[in-house]
Amino acid sequence: MKFLLPLLALLGFAQAALAKDFKIGVVDSRLIMMEYNEYRDNMRILSSEKEDWERELSNLEQELQAEAADYERLKNSGLTEVRAQEIRDRLQGMQANLEDKAREYFAEGSGKLFQREKELMEPLTIKINTAIQEVAEEYSYDLILDNSEQIVVYANENTVDHNLTEKVINKLEGVK
Repeated sequence: MKFLLPLLALLGFAQAALAKDFKIGVVDSRLIMMEYNEYRDNMRILSSEKEDWERELSNLEQELQAEAADYERLKNSGLTEVRAQEIRDRLQGMQANLEDKAREYFAEGSGKLFQREKELMEPLTIKINTAIQEVAEEYSYDLILDNSEQIVVYANENTVDHNLTEKVINKLEGVK
C-alpha cells in the first residue's frame, strides 16, 4: 500500500511525459547525508552528547548498585528497622532518579536525544531539499525520485546522467 501512492503519482507523471520531453532524475538522500560534511559534523556532536548522557546514567547506576551492596552488608550486621527503612527509601529515590534521567534523555519523541537530533537535522533537511530543487531546476528535471526510500522500481544503470546525487552533494558543499 505504501508504494501505491508513489506508483500512481509516477503514472500520472508518465502521462504528462507523453505530452512533452519529461526528465526524471534520481537522488540517494542517504548518500547525500553521509557525504555532506555538515551532516557528519552534526552526527559527531549528537553522538558525543549521547555518550555523555549514557555515561551519566552509567555512573548513577553504579552508585545505586554500590549503595545496594552496602545495604545488604549492613542489613546482616544488625541494622535497626528505622535505619534500614531510611536506606531502602534512599535506594528507591536513587532508582527513581535513574529512571527519570533515562526518560529525560532517551524517551522516544520527547527526550533530549530526540529533541537535539531534530534541532540539528531539520535545518540540514531543508538545505538538502533546497539543493535538490535547485539542481533539478538548473538541469531542467520535471521529477526527482529518492532512491534511498526505495520508491524507484527500476532504474537503468546506464542512465548515470539522471542520478543527481553527486550534483546535490557538490551544491551543498559549494563545489561547482
